[in-house]
Amino acid sequence: MREQLTNGINLLLGGAGVLTIVTGDLPDGAIILALIALNVGLSIVQEYRAEKALEALRNLLPVKCHVRRDGAEVDVPAEELVPGDVVLVRSGDLVPADIRLFDANQLEVNQATLTGESVPQAKTVEAVSGGAASDWTNVVFAGTTVVGGSGSGVVVATGSRTQFGETAGLVKAARTPGDFQISLTRFAGFLLRFGLVLAAVVFISNALLGRGVLVSLTLALALALGVVPEALPAVTATTLAFGARALARKKVLVRRLAAIEDLSAIDTLCIDKTGTITENRTQLVDTWSLIPRESLLVAAVSCSSYPRKGANVIDDALIDAASGLDLEAVRTRVRKTVMEFSADTKQMCVEVDRDLIYKGAAAALLDRCRLIKTADGSTPIDTGQHETVNQQVMRMQSAGARVLAVAQGPIDSPDLALLGLLAMSDPPRPGAAEAMGMAGGLGIEVKIVTGDALPRAAALAKQIGIDVPDDAIISARDLNLGNIAAAALRGKVFAETVPADKFHLVKALQHLGRHVAVTGDGVNDAPALQAADVGIALATGTDATKGAADLVLLEDDLKVIVDGIDEGRRTFTNINRYLLYTMVSNFANVIIVAVASLVLPYLPLTPSQVLLLNVLADLPMLAIVTDAVGRDDVSTPRHWDVRRLVELSIFLGLINALFAFGLLRLVSSRSAEEIHTVWFLFLGSSALFVLFAVRKKGWFFGRPWPSVPVLAALGGALIVTVGLVNLPATRTLLGFGVLSVPEQLGIEAYAVVYMIVADVLQAAFSRTAAPARRKG
Repeated sequence: MREQLTNGINLLLGGAGVLTIVTGDLPDGAIILALIALNVGLSIVQEYRAEKALEALRNLLPVKCHVRRDGAEVDVPAEELVPGDVVLVRSGDLVPADIRLFDANQLEVNQATLTGESVPQAKTVEAVSGGAASDWTNVVFAGTTVVGGSGSGVVVATGSRTQFGETAGLVKAARTPGDFQISLTRFAGFLLRFGLVLAAVVFISNALLGRGVLVSLTLALALALGVVPEALPAVTATTLAFGARALARKKVLVRRLAAIEDLSAIDTLCIDKTGTITENRTQLVDTWSLIPRESLLVAAVSCSSYPRKGANVIDDALIDAASGLDLEAVRTRVRKTVMEFSADTKQMCVEVDRDLIYKGAAAALLDRCRLIKTADGSTPIDTGQHETVNQQVMRMQSAGARVLAVAQGPIDSPDLALLGLLAMSDPPRPGAAEAMGMAGGLGIEVKIVTGDALPRAAALAKQIGIDVPDDAIISARDLNLGNIAAAALRGKVFAETVPADKFHLVKALQHLGRHVAVTGDGVNDAPALQAADVGIALATGTDATKGAADLVLLEDDLKVIVDGIDEGRRTFTNINRYLLYTMVSNFANVIIVAVASLVLPYLPLTPSQVLLLNVLADLPMLAIVTDAVGRDDVSTPRHWDVRRLVELSIFLGLINALFAFGLLRLVSSRSAEEIHTVWFLFLGSSALFVLFAVRKKGWFFGRPWPSVPVLAALGGALIVTVGLVNLPATRTLLGFGVLSVPEQLGIEAYAVVYMIVADVLQAAFSRTAAPARRKG
């Protein structure tokens, strides 16, 4: 809450509200303070996001674990573990700490929480030097899951010192203010300085002219308030809420409203592979053999955990692939496991009817195959067949698949006959390729960042239409602080990453000026999601990931990410329209009144009339949320250009001032009350009409036209403006004089002329300012 209350724009508006009350306008001041309360109320729910993410991370750790103490196995709370404790783990356990193994019995661990890779890793007691921590086969890590076998070891790290704890630490430290918040704070700082200088100049000048301290102070405060866009919190909140509702209809949950605005600037999308681009479901995607496919599958299923599922994802995928086959023979035959799969042998073997059936990594089995099985029996593998087999292996690997070989041989013979090859893969989600193409069409560079192996990650990129040169495929093992910046820009695919790598890649891209969105579904993605300008979690993601994310996709359709970016750019366009519109009007009003107060023997407008002009100009802008947006406004990343906003506001404000003083010269002989009326009508009407000139860079009469609600709101404000100077009660209350109908129509026509001139000048300004800024 404190951060929201001390936000620059809220402080400025709070001061404006207090000043309004001090000047005696309690209702107006109350409205301004209510707008601040609305802004804070919509934002306060986001303040504990990082803590919630950390809580979800902690909840993934086991409450109790099995420890050997004084020769006996006991259960102790996981938080009581200390380095040196001996912990036992078995199938189904969550690992409570980082443990170095001294005993492993067919131990397999799912490390998706660290790497995002769903295929379990076999663990052994042999030490491994170098490489990423996630590749250490003699260590099991906190937060991972034992999916097979058992083991025991000594605790080497607990709590925040574990690999898992480092992930939690990155989540806690990552969030920084977004582009939207930074730009608004900068804008508020400019307004604060301008308002204070203006108030001081007007107060001192009018006091020296002998108008009295109280009158001079009242005018100075009114003009200072006139600079402030009082409706900004309400317009921003309404526009963001409108965007959130639009995304909700597309099954996107917005957890941080300002993220909708931050989406508009996104130019880089770092997307996780497993579970995000892919379905996180290993499948049999291809086979090759010289025997019927059904025979190959029956042999493969014979060398698996069939009929039991859940032992490992490879066996589950084979059982699913063979579900339509007659497996009665497999079910009834006696199978004896000769060799369980291990990290050393990379193969499994069962004995069936005095034959041995092997299933394992192609590289591990093919060298042992002297024969190849065909429909007519087994024949020796000749040079041509050996070349064919190798080509099939390379073809499957180039498609991103894990290649397994199935072989068979008599129990009393060392020679094996190759039955065939199996390609196992986690396929892309439907629509993933289309989504990546749509992202490219919006000027967004897509980068795959995954813990998976390099060949599979590169192959997947090509499958979903990402053009990947060889030098843009990068292993995280090759990254260091010296080269990460260059690699972050050059790379299209980053493989073999751990959470810290993803986090540092995002920070490197941001340091280079990129605006980064990150997608993911695993705990390993949480730090990068939290560090990103916009973090996007999938519906199937962990609670920790959703807690770190700004958006949650309620349906696993990556195309809604593009919809979100499109909606963010629409929101940016309409908020930018409001700021430009209100600043042109406000600058014109304060410049005109400030200068006129120095040259006229009376105040050109009273403080209450100045405040009323601000309200009449701002309130219709609550409808800006519905305004139509052209394709040019959403086709490229959008960034706040405070300098252009200020320069164009001052430029068009000065033009408005010239028109106003031209009008003053025509009516200089009239009474003060009549001049108040002339200027009130002109400034109020020109402020409303100028929206048509600044809402887009093209001609005001071109498409897209303003929405009906915007036109209705402007029309209503214009009717109120005219009514205030014509109704006897308000005319007397506000100190206006009487003008004839032709005079009033002439003033309205004059305001339309100003709008046309402003439209021509803003188009010219935009054409000349943009090239000059690029050169600068």
